[in-house]
Amino acid sequence: MDQLSLSRNYRIFLLTVWRDDDAVANKAVLRFSVHDPRSGQRRGFSEMEGLLAFLEARLDAGDAVDFGDANE
Repeated sequence: MDQLSLSRNYRIFLLTVWRDDDAVANKAVLRFSVHDPRSGQRRGFSEMEGLLAFLEARLDAGDAVDFGDANE
């Protein structure tokens, strides 16, 4: 399989998950960060729903992987 075929058929994301204390709600919440090692782009999420929507959109996008501007 050549490099062009690999880039069309594979997506590589590094997912980081950590607990963050929410002083207002007095509980720990999960935070997420997705990093694309090919482009160096990174995006953060404060909710799992946003993370899943982001991944679904990127996987449906075909060749274009756009990380957008801001964290959610």
